[in-house]
Amino acid sequence: MANLLLMPAKSDDFVKKVAAFDALSPAARAHLKSLKGKKVIGVRAVHVGQGDFTAVRSEDGKAVFYFDVGGGCHAGSRSYPWHRTKTPARTLGACFEHSLSPYVFLSHWDHDHWFSAENLTAIAQSHFIAPRQMIAPSHLKTKQRIMPNVRLWPRDEKIVEIQLTTGHGLLIESCSGDEGGDPNHSGLALTLVRYKQRVVRSTGALSVAVHKDAASITHARYRELILLPGDAPYHYVRSLGNQALRDGGRYIGLLAYHHGSQSEWSSATAYAPTANANTHRAGYTYGIKPDNKGCYSSMPGSDAVQGMKDKGWTDRKNTSGAAPLLSALNDQRELDPPRTTPVQEGDIDIEFP
Repeated sequence: MANLLLMPAKSDDFVKKVAAFDALSPAARAHLKSLKGKKVIGVRAVHVGQGDFTAVRSEDGKAVFYFDVGGGCHAGSRSYPWHRTKTPARTLGACFEHSLSPYVFLSHWDHDHWFSAENLTAIAQSHFIAPRQMIAPSHLKTKQRIMPNVRLWPRDEKIVEIQLTTGHGLLIESCSGDEGGDPNHSGLALTLVRYKQRVVRSTGALSVAVHKDAASITHARYRELILLPGDAPYHYVRSLGNQALRDGGRYIGLLAYHHGSQSEWSSATAYAPTANANTHRAGYTYGIKPDNKGCYSSMPGSDAVQGMKDKGWTDRKNTSGAAPLLSALNDQRELDPPRTTPVQEGDIDIEFP
């Protein structure tokens, strides 16, 4: 593509070695191995306006690691909650719980998924694990603040399953899009897993399995799952290519891709996971400006929200409260009440039952 640069690898290890942890820096490998024994009970999508900023949390509420540290920028620069009230309840610093020195996984390199690192030194000084993608040269300058701490997840690792405890684990996967194309399609997706049966393992090495494709996932082991796709439409999330897993009703939570955007919804529909019938929550992480208008007219979009409902996702929570939902034809059809007064702001908690 014209006017684009490939994110530089820190060393040849990033693209040549096969094992996931061997392809990362020693520090990154050590941190991932330190997650062994951590019981991840769910996620908190922190309200930072138009963007994703999600803490993967332990039993005591601490952040084990983050999946994106974005926030309002560009058209959404005034969508932070502290821009919308004269008496903000907290600041960005209060949003970033970092007592465990958590690493940050970036789903992809769009600004609204890492921009809070520009505004808070504690985030910028964290260690980052990010996808190898094409980016515009104009973006490199703004990324210099975090670049010294970035390590790249190897594209060869399609789906990596990490068993943290006898009952909990993670799926970290490279989405299937071309790394030289739309960054939404080629980033990282994360799934939290709760296993059906507790498997007693030694206290030695972290249990890691690399799945070559969705069909090789032993889905019968999973009791419940929570999906964080970033901005990747569902048909780019490799694990959702396993129909038995996708439609098995095991998903109890997800964050809607691309903040509930209309974009590519028709293509993604068949690959949206079916919600658990007993307990589930879908989160929408979008922003509202001080004038109570949405940052982008298609986030969230009515067709996407209705499509999620058709897949069983009826329990919906938004970081920015109710919003007018525009149809794909932009005909101003609304599924939510119009915003005539300020809406309730809030984080979204999704936890295993």
